[in-house]
Amino acid sequence: MEKHAKSHHDSFDYADGGESWSKLCSIGKEQSPIDFPKEKEMICDKKVSIDTKYVKLEHGVFAEAHHTARLTDNLGILNVALPDQNLVYKGLQFHFHHPSEHTVATKSYPIELHIVHSLEKGPEAYPKTLAVLGIVFDDSQNIPSPFIESLHPEDVKEECVVDLQKFVEAIPKDLYHYQGSLTTPPCTEIVNWFFLKTPQNISKAQVKALSKIWEDSMPGQHNNRKVCPIGERKIYRNFDDERGGCCGVIQFYSHTYSTLS
Repeated sequence: MEKHAKSHHDSFDYADGGESWSKLCSIGKEQSPIDFPKEKEMICDKKVSIDTKYVKLEHGVFAEAHHTARLTDNLGILNVALPDQNLVYKGLQFHFHHPSEHTVATKSYPIELHIVHSLEKGPEAYPKTLAVLGIVFDDSQNIPSPFIESLHPEDVKEECVVDLQKFVEAIPKDLYHYQGSLTTPPCTEIVNWFFLKTPQNISKAQVKALSKIWEDSMPGQHNNRKVCPIGERKIYRNFDDERGGCCGVIQFYSHTYSTLS
């Protein structure tokens, strides 16, 4: 994720997956990314939900920017419902990581998309002033993504028509949620993370074309930070697990113990 001064971008790389960023980051107990635990170890709350009202961009500019490929524009609105409040965020930009920064029960994916938003409406002095919607892409079936194709990753100098709403609204809204940080320096802990459970298709050629945009500027490096400890944070899901369990079951997860057997 990126939303910080240029000086931070110029002073770090991914040679060790972010382990050497201690002088650049204000490290706390809510760092991102994380490895999402097994679903039975999450708190299930169906009140957690999102609703997107993104706008179609007729003249999008998708290009290399600070160790990623990014499109910056007024993307539209993300409405968020949490157990204790409702929030409204405004879309600022989206960008990609290869391989994925978040993992799911240790499983990694070739591409992760981050759609970054700033808080527009919420409680006074609400600390999570950014929201990021994370979506992973799976190339195991080698099926091209029309959304990725619309970005022209082979020729990023071209303007592109980007229908982010069409892409996102077709994905089931089963999601994971937790509170975390930026995944690049200064690693500030100001982010509400929402991670869609369902991976999206992408072809191997599209993975190569996307990652080539930024990897030419940092040979031999990927642009993913290593996963960080969950600590005592609550990790939510808003859907039933494979046993049909959700609401009414007391569930709590930490890195040291779980109430579930």
